[in-house]
Amino acid sequence: AKMSSLLKIASKKIQREQEKLIQKLGGKHEDPDGAYREHLENFSNQQKHAERLHKDTQTYLKALQALVAANKQLGETIKVIYEPEWSDSERIYTAIDELDLMHTDVHSKLEKQVLEPLASYVQKFPDIRSRIAKRDRKGLDFSSAKRAVETAREKGGPKLQQAEEAFADVEKTFHEIDKELHEMLPNFYQGRLSFYSSILQTMFSENETFYKSSGKLSDQLRVTMDRFLEVESSGAHVSRPITQRINIKGSVKRAEPASAAAADAKGSDSEPDDSPVAKPVPVPTPRPTSTDQPVPAPRPASSDAGSSAAPTPAPAAPTPAAAPTPAPRPVSEKTEAKGEVLCKRIATHPYDATDDDELTFVKGDIIDVMANPDEDEEMDDGWLYGRVGERVGLFPQNFTAEHSG
Repeated sequence: AKMSSLLKIASKKIQREQEKLIQKLGGKHEDPDGAYREHLENFSNQQKHAERLHKDTQTYLKALQALVAANKQLGETIKVIYEPEWSDSERIYTAIDELDLMHTDVHSKLEKQVLEPLASYVQKFPDIRSRIAKRDRKGLDFSSAKRAVETAREKGGPKLQQAEEAFADVEKTFHEIDKELHEMLPNFYQGRLSFYSSILQTMFSENETFYKSSGKLSDQLRVTMDRFLEVESSGAHVSRPITQRINIKGSVKRAEPASAAAADAKGSDSEPDDSPVAKPVPVPTPRPTSTDQPVPAPRPASSDAGSSAAPTPAPAAPTPAAAPTPAPRPVSEKTEAKGEVLCKRIATHPYDATDDDELTFVKGDIIDVMANPDEDEEMDDGWLYGRVGERVGLFPQNFTAEHSG
């Protein structure tokens, strides 16, 4: 039975090839149904365009996925170089994280709402193509059976009835699949309009939402950086020794004070910061060194656990860990109260003078800012000359703030 079935299939294939050759030699190799040929041409173009759109969408999403990864890596790098002590650092970090989420979200939505429906749409073409191939085979069988009937009629005899019965079966099968394709192909072709419009509307809508949101967030970042530049140009961000260590994951670690003994010695004198948000202790602008005017070292932050102030970075030239912190030098005995008061500032952090021409004060002191009485001495950047009570001297500007009282 198996051999008989194989022989029957082989016989049909031979018969169909013969029919193709006859139609070709007779100039009738094209399907006489003009409407069907138009449907078939439209279907071929439709398949070509759908596969191209699917392929290019895949390429686009692969590039977008690479952009998501690159944006995340860049954001991590920016968070490393933008130090936490700088103005609006938390705003910068939050905005970078939001941008990363936006990139990831738009990629995920386009993949689910555009690429996956396109893949399902493209998979429909092979099934329809197999129906077209079956119709072509049945068309050859129909033509062959029709020719057999014509030959039997010419010759006459008992084979005519047999040929007519075979032709009737083939004709029925051919017309069934032919009718099916005459309905399926134009409907499927017309359906491309609603499918493509839905896919493209989703793509454009998601891109619009992404670019609008990311553009708004990028503009906020630009405004934040404009403010940062204004603060930087005012001298609030001063140069200081690098005391950070960056691990391989990009997180920032602060260096501990150079001397634990020094931190303990200072902890008993510092006042707890009662502000709701912990702020770093500023570092005074280094003053030029000379034989009689050493560079002032920043005061280490209190080691008291109750203080909300962040630790001060270690000074550029730390003292040995075992050495105790020396007592503050006595302030200058200058007690001149003369001179015009230019403005008033309030101490936001305590400061111990490290030279005899500097001014010692504690947090909350009101400082009268005056012109330097020594007109021949040029003021260092980031330093002012002022008075607390009867004591006068130089002090770091970033340890104070404007006082409106």
